[in-house]
Amino acid sequence: MGKLKELAAVLLLNLFLGTLYAWSVIARALEGEFGIGRVEASSVFSLATFCFVLAMLFAPKAYGRLSARGLAFIACGMAAGGLALAATVKGLPALLFGYGVLFGLANGVGYGLSLQVATQVTPKRRGLAVGSVVAAYAGGAIVAAALLAWAAAAWGIDSTLTMLAVCFLFLAVLCPLLLWASGATSSGPETRQHAAAPEWLGRTFVLLWIGYALGGSVGLLMIGHAAALVESVRGSEELIVLGAAFVASGNWMGRFCAGWASDYIPVRQVLLVALLLITGALSMVLTVGSPATVIAALAVVGAGYGVLASAYPIAVGRYFGPSKVGAIYGKLFTAWGVAGIAGPWIAGWMFEATGSYREALLVAAAASVVAVLVTAMLPRTGQEQAPARP
Repeated sequence: MGKLKELAAVLLLNLFLGTLYAWSVIARALEGEFGIGRVEASSVFSLATFCFVLAMLFAPKAYGRLSARGLAFIACGMAAGGLALAATVKGLPALLFGYGVLFGLANGVGYGLSLQVATQVTPKRRGLAVGSVVAAYAGGAIVAAALLAWAAAAWGIDSTLTMLAVCFLFLAVLCPLLLWASGATSSGPETRQHAAAPEWLGRTFVLLWIGYALGGSVGLLMIGHAAALVESVRGSEELIVLGAAFVASGNWMGRFCAGWASDYIPVRQVLLVALLLITGALSMVLTVGSPATVIAALAVVGAGYGVLASAYPIAVGRYFGPSKVGAIYGKLFTAWGVAGIAGPWIAGWMFEATGSYREALLVAAAASVVAVLVTAMLPRTGQEQAPARP
């Protein structure tokens, strides 16, 4: 029962933290009510993403020093404070500090803690636990997009952000209580020892980092340009919306399925299957290029990217041990940060230069092939082996 309580706590936390990726909905309302431009709105989300990665990198230093419930309280408190500031003090500086800095840091602290807790829930279902937590984050973004758009239209964006802040205040009480009742910890016995250990700089970590950076950049390229890709092959407005929905749904499903699959087969194989699917989808778009093909490819790439999002923290646990997930994955997560900047930006730059997405897709396909080759070089032995079927 205690394990269910701690899993419920981190699932709830990630469900609400996932609202970070409903920013496009919030930004549209802010542009109208707060009078900020598209560039300013983009800078807020970029800062939030940067702070997310920064917190993932440095928050593990607190594991073993602060309790799981203390870290959950800090994450929820920062999120509530940041959203309340953005709602009550209108203007770009308040948005940058409240949403960009505080809410971004809260996401990194909460997400990293959730992965650390999930890997210690149960050895037989560790992959499923991690996959569920990662899927909850993506699911939160999907649900929040619809709810926040409705609330902003009905009550205004300032009231909407205030209500979201109140939700995090409620979580600041509920999540720590659940973690306290379950006896969950923020670290295993090896976490402090590992923090200064150099093993994460080894060959396995480097291969994981390169594969994550390349595979993630391809996934984020397709996700970031989903609507424009369908439009570029003369897809209708309905197909454009469908493409965006398919890539989001595929992302969510891939995250959950990867966690389940990793409990039965080696995570290295899970990563390879995801990257091969992404490569195949890109090849299909390059050879056919019809609206239906692009939409199907977006669904496949979305699912492949979702698999990567779940499988990489699981891989860290298999290769380095579950107690070290927070510390090492925080460093590995910098690959996602690089991918988030490089993939969408390169595609946009190449489209403006050529007037077509073909060259960007060729580069993405090449990156995906390299990611497959790098992942195939990961070791087959040791903790990478999937646990025995119960």
